[in-house]
Amino acid sequence: MLKRLMTKMTATLLCLTAATCMTVYAASANQDSGIAGLSLSDLQKAGYRVDWINQTSTGDLRLPTITDDSFYAINEDDNLIRYNVTTGEWLWSSAIGNNVFDLLSINEFHDSNQVYVLSDGVLYVTNTLTGVASASLTGSTKPFQPLRWVPNTSALTTSNTLVYGSSKGDLVWINPKTGFVSSRYQIGNSVCSTPVLAEGIRSLNGRNRSLIIGTSSDGSIIAI
Repeated sequence: MLKRLMTKMTATLLCLTAATCMTVYAASANQDSGIAGLSLSDLQKAGYRVDWINQTSTGDLRLPTITDDSFYAINEDDNLIRYNVTTGEWLWSSAIGNNVFDLLSINEFHDSNQVYVLSDGVLYVTNTLTGVASASLTGSTKPFQPLRWVPNTSALTTSNTLVYGSSKGDLVWINPKTGFVSSRYQIGNSVCSTPVLAEGIRSLNGRNRSLIIGTSSDGSIIAI
């Protein structure tokens, strides 16, 4: 199985494949077909294969996120950009931010063709296939949903929900079909670490269930 890793991105995307891993790097482009901080010839000698290199004109990219078939990032103008992770092909760009809110995470729901961008004020939603922001996905007249419980972490994606930690110490669940909060649990002071989905199945009171673990800044830990 290929494992995919990311580093900080700037103007050049570089995809390398080795025997056991697939790595996407990003750095400033050089004139000699190199990447700042990386030697392509040395990497090739070490057994890596260069799959693709994609030059971008969007400046620094943030929140690099890889899914099964896509690579997402946010450019300096707060546009969400999608690339084909296999070929490096640019697919679309969608304006989702306003340089006011801090963008925290990119979360894709492949089955419903939705990609969400969580900020510390609102939740943006965009169609995965077209890049068109859709108001119908948020149940409002705008393609974003204001958040009452201000996010303080990136969001965890499960099969049917988004979970994030709030600045007031809450774990907050969002239904991706509506964009609205479906559940909330206060665990302490401000939550600063992204919630974690426990690996494997846990048994609780005779029922099998997965666990979401959250921690707060005062040392409180909760498993739900």
